[in-house]
Amino acid sequence: MKYEANPLPAQQLHSRTETFHRLLESDDALRHRVSTPALRAISEDGHVQVYDVIPRSPTAQQRLIERTSHPQTMYQIGQSVGALHAADIEATPLLMASV
Repeated sequence: MKYEANPLPAQQLHSRTETFHRLLESDDALRHRVSTPALRAISEDGHVQVYDVIPRSPTAQQRLIERTSHPQTMYQIGQSVGALHAADIEATPLLMASV
């Protein structure tokens, strides 16, 4: 479970996390290029999120801080970030209605 502590601006109806997962749901090609745990549930305000995880497994951020990340894992994270930055978000009407 993850708790997003940052309050949402008044004009923003959904959390960044919800918008991110809507983008992945609406774009099959992008979903196959981005590696992320599956979002199983999200609270109405977007602050509480439940994901598939491996029990007692550190996050990628923890591994990075501890310098225990496997190079292949870091490569996959970089590939995912690159795919997201290259995505044509403006062409996704579902997303634009929710942002």
